[in-house]
Amino acid sequence: MEEEGNTAKQVDIDVLRELKCPVCDEYMEPPITLCKNGHNTCKKCIPKLQSCPTCRTNFLQTRNVALENLARTVMYPCKNKDAGCEEIFSMKMKIRHQNECLYKSVICPCAEYAEVSCRWSGL
Repeated sequence: MEEEGNTAKQVDIDVLRELKCPVCDEYMEPPITLCKNGHNTCKKCIPKLQSCPTCRTNFLQTRNVALENLARTVMYPCKNKDAGCEEIFSMKMKIRHQNECLYKSVICPCAEYAEVSCRWSGL
């Protein structure tokens, strides 16, 4: 049974590798757009690009539905993993958690006041 768990974990790791956007290096979420050669790019980066960042061909008006379906099933690490967060989530729960994660970097609360100049940021 433990071998099955390790296999599932490896599948998640392999799928997560494919879900990394080549531009922003974040995990892609639907819609995921394809270029003519089949490379994927995330929905946030597509509007900023004229051509595929991997091969420089044009983008298609086609979504990678298979990868989108996989993206909905995989478990994601928190984007604050490098800061110490060890939580993993489904796509739906990941966004909610990252808004309230104790390991997320924040700017100085005093910086919102016009007369205070504070460049501090941290956990």
